[in-house]
Amino acid sequence: MLYYSYSQRVGGMCMLIAVSGKNFLAFENFEIMFSDGLSVITGESGSGKTLLLKAIQALVGSLPAVSPPGGYVEGVFSLEEKQRAFLNSQGYDTGHEVVISVDFTGQRVIFRVDGRLSSKQFVQNLLADSLEVHSQHSTVRLLDPTTHHMIVDNAISDDRKLLEEYSDLFREYNGVCRRLSSLSFDEQTAEREEEVLQFQLDEIDTARLDPKSDSEIEKTYVRLRDSEILMEAFEKLISILRTEDTSAYARLNEGIEIMQSLDRFGYHDESAKLIEALNVLQQFCHNIEEELASLGYDEESVQIVEARINLIQNLKRKYGGSLEGVFKHRGSIVESLSRIREDREEKERLSRKSKDVLAKLWHTGKEIDALREKQSKELVKSVRKHLKDLKMDETDLRFVLIPEEVPRSYGTSRVILEIKTHNSSPYTEIGKVASGGELSRLLIAIECALKGFLPVSTVVFDEIDVGVGQRMGDIMAEKLKELSQGVQTIVITHLPQVAQIADAHFAVSRSTGNREFISTVSRLEGKSRVRELEEMSGKRLLVSREDKCGQ
Repeated sequence: MLYYSYSQRVGGMCMLIAVSGKNFLAFENFEIMFSDGLSVITGESGSGKTLLLKAIQALVGSLPAVSPPGGYVEGVFSLEEKQRAFLNSQGYDTGHEVVISVDFTGQRVIFRVDGRLSSKQFVQNLLADSLEVHSQHSTVRLLDPTTHHMIVDNAISDDRKLLEEYSDLFREYNGVCRRLSSLSFDEQTAEREEEVLQFQLDEIDTARLDPKSDSEIEKTYVRLRDSEILMEAFEKLISILRTEDTSAYARLNEGIEIMQSLDRFGYHDESAKLIEALNVLQQFCHNIEEELASLGYDEESVQIVEARINLIQNLKRKYGGSLEGVFKHRGSIVESLSRIREDREEKERLSRKSKDVLAKLWHTGKEIDALREKQSKELVKSVRKHLKDLKMDETDLRFVLIPEEVPRSYGTSRVILEIKTHNSSPYTEIGKVASGGELSRLLIAIECALKGFLPVSTVVFDEIDVGVGQRMGDIMAEKLKELSQGVQTIVITHLPQVAQIADAHFAVSRSTGNREFISTVSRLEGKSRVRELEEMSGKRLLVSREDKCGQ
């Protein structure tokens, strides 16, 4: 594992300090320690320079299309304070630097952060917007029209709270819309369900069920229905026990008289027991007479009780099989009605809120449109100056705002970067007209104009000078040097002028080995650097030819 101590020129920024690898594509081993200013990578075409770019991209979660089995890449990054805080919140004991490694096992790709297993998503989130890679015709923010607004927004130094406010409103609006869709609330279906539930509730409540009295009603019905039989039996029982001459009551009285006549012989207790038996008999007869009085047969009362029984049985059959089941079903009806009404109220509340947030979105979006209009004009002025330096006097650009039908994440208008390469040509979307050389110089002009506002701290250019002639080399070099004073800049280049002014110079070469070829990279200093610059400029070849002619 590599470890570098690094003194940053720009304190607190996330930069790529070093990258190393083993068995990564054509490289058996490589180690590079970048400058915090301008670092260049040179070498012949096909030597493997772009493979180093793929290694850097792998470290930030953009994996190569072909995974090198057994390959390994490691990078050392300096950290911003917010990145340190994020890692510390995740349990990492991280200082100002972090080591990220990518292990290509052949079956899967394994990411590690400071030696701990991690995920690609975690690494991407950690290094989001810290490193930007520009390769030929794949400059995302320049050629992708959906991101052109970012170019303007990066140049906004004031009123950024307006952009943050819009972003917050858009997230809030999306959240409200998601909650609205998750309700799955259809008003017509809800009304039908509510009507049925309300009918059932009214039917149960109208019955005024009473668990205690309704459980006794069948016994009452039986008594009313059979009251004649009961009355006859009770009357006969009263006659036997008390009213007949030979009734139990009369016989007990006779027995009491006989026993009382024997009291002088010591049978007082026996007399008392007979008297007690007589009292019990009297109370029993009294109870029977009261029961008899309550059994008066009434056809209307029977019909009322029968109707009540039928009502209860019907409710049992429909709603639970028992009185307890009916009451339980009533509880579920109340809950369902409450849920429907709460969902309706929630839908109405969310609908009102969505309209309110949407209105604020439109209002804030229009303010952002005005801000972008103003800022884009200032940005265009700055870019024009750099284009002039780059000998692109006839090239002009403009940012066009196209209103959207609905608010988008980036605003209420789409921002499109258009250019024209000649005074007589019309403005056209940049990705449709820019040639390789024009695109390279335009990119440099925009990056230089934005260097004080770029959210990224490291920019990597893959052969940015393709299509740029030697005559433009000095100017291109000056612009890259200017850019590197605000942003760490790594350039793969064929221009000796760019390589000559670099703070760190690395050369890639290839040789034949066990495989088809092996790439190596080394840092050039002193004579080796001079020799590389001469070869890049063709001076050594020219001297060699002159020597031969002299001979």
